[in-house]
Amino acid sequence: MSAREVLVRLPRRVRVWAEGDGLHYQAPKGTMTPDLRGTIQRHKPSLLRLMGRAEGLLGMTLTQFEDAQCCLEVQVPGLGDTLWFVPTDHDVDRLVAEGISRGRVWTAKELRTLITAPRLAHEDALSIARTKLAFDATVEGPLVDRRPASPELPDEPKDEQQNLDLGSPCTREFD
Repeated sequence: MSAREVLVRLPRRVRVWAEGDGLHYQAPKGTMTPDLRGTIQRHKPSLLRLMGRAEGLLGMTLTQFEDAQCCLEVQVPGLGDTLWFVPTDHDVDRLVAEGISRGRVWTAKELRTLITAPRLAHEDALSIARTKLAFDATVEGPLVDRRPASPELPDEPKDEQQNLDLGSPCTREFD
């Protein structure tokens, strides 16, 4: 069993995180059986590597994120909600099956649509995210800027390494 499989098989309300060389957990009473603790203990080195990698996901390009095949839960500042970032539509289906609303899940394709939108300000991105949450919707591209162009501000090309300031990852990552 891989570290990802261990995390995927954890009961939904069990939270596992790394601090230094140690693994910690938070779970409802009776959830952490001796068998589950043993499984986590046996996979501790690979779990620590996987969780350490989660911290670096926010610095990845979208292409690198798609290749990493990870799902990432992020508390977004300014939005006051947790969003999920996933590489593919297949991953969306898995989260929705777990009861997470589609409006809280963003695919790499949807993020690319935001990044390539002309003159998209941080507040505009938050407004789009709020709308997506409110209507449990998806983002279809391309996004079109309907504001008149400002002559003194030329459009700057936006590449996939632009930082949208998505916040800090929460402690749960799974595949």
